[in-house]
Amino acid sequence: MKPLVFLIPLLLTFTALAEPPPELSAKAALQLAEQSLESRGLGVFIQAVTFQSTALLGGKRTWYVQWSGYVEGAKAGTRETGLQIGMDGHVVHVIKEPGSGPTGSRPR
Repeated sequence: MKPLVFLIPLLLTFTALAEPPPELSAKAALQLAEQSLESRGLGVFIQAVTFQSTALLGGKRTWYVQWSGYVEGAKAGTRETGLQIGMDGHVVHVIKEPGSGPTGSRPR
């Protein structure tokens, strides 16, 4: 039984290494985020870009672009914290409602 316990981390390592690179480059994600900022004239800048995957294999893969501050959302009392950009270039504005964590809404 003990040898199996040692094989699990090894298998997870090989699985992570087998994941292909993102279909949409970080540069392309940054360009989409910059276009969004420029078109809306927001007073914030890009603070961070993070690649996120919901599962080791076959999960949803996105770029999360975080703003340097909050931007007022379209709905009263909401604030936009950044963008979630899919591998197909689909942009979703990430909104934080009062008393909650960020949630995706307002597809663009």
